[in-house]
Amino acid sequence: KKDVELQQGFAVTRLLRSIADLAAAESTSRDIVEQALIEGRRRGVNTARELSELGRKTHFPLWFNELLAANTK
Repeated sequence: KKDVELQQGFAVTRLLRSIADLAAAESTSRDIVEQALIEGRRRGVNTARELSELGRKTHFPLWFNELLAANTK
């Protein structure tokens, strides 16, 4: 899927891409990133497949890859 989508006429970054950007920049605590991943899965915004694919495509801090793996179950 694209990382940017139109919502109400505005181009916005998809939730998973935003979370990944925060993790890559290490600008947000692990707890907040984990909460965002869990909430995204709970609401059906992010699928287990998307999380798994993201972890394979890009290099992230080890803790983020662990969160991705934990949230694909």
